[in-house]
Amino acid sequence: MFILIPELIAAIIGAAIILLYHIKIYILFIRRSQFLSLTNNLKTKQKWAKKMLGGINRELIAVQTLRNGQLASTLLATGALLVGNAIAITAFNTNDTLLIVKLVALAFLFYFSFFFFAWSLRCVNHLSYALCLIPADLEVDDTEDDEDSRITPQQHKNNILKSLKWYVLNFHFGLRCFYLAVPLGLFLISGYLMLGGSVGITLALILLDYNC
Repeated sequence: MFILIPELIAAIIGAAIILLYHIKIYILFIRRSQFLSLTNNLKTKQKWAKKMLGGINRELIAVQTLRNGQLASTLLATGALLVGNAIAITAFNTNDTLLIVKLVALAFLFYFSFFFFAWSLRCVNHLSYALCLIPADLEVDDTEDDEDSRITPQQHKNNILKSLKWYVLNFHFGLRCFYLAVPLGLFLISGYLMLGGSVGITLALILLDYNC
């Protein structure tokens, strides 16, 4: 399989569009822009976690809510791993060097997605236990003899918010890999299609990143 120079240039332009767009999103996120949906979603979930911590008999509601995220992460991680393995097997049975490079890149994208979803699953598992502890539970700890090893209510709250943040970010990155698989998959056919796919997926991400 040969690739023409104009087609390669089109693929590079498509990759540059996606890269520049995500650099902009990163800058907006670290500045905590109110226009970015990721920032607003993170703040909403953090407010939810604080509400769960501040209430009585809300453990069941918290665990049931987190269970939905756990199921989603499990399903998507499994799907990403299966698709990545299928693509890797296809690359192993192909003799075309350029096609192998494309397939391996696509497989690694799904593997990255798997790891992000697996990490989000780890975070949500930790949260399901941590949110069941109220401040009163931390004040009385007969299992710890060392005062320095005990966790204060404020430390417990900070740990929960940190885990929740990484859950949201890892889940977001995992889904982002799924979206980026569209232009990279089209690159298997043509560099021009990758350029078109890059423009299309960027427009779709603009709607997601600023409205949802």
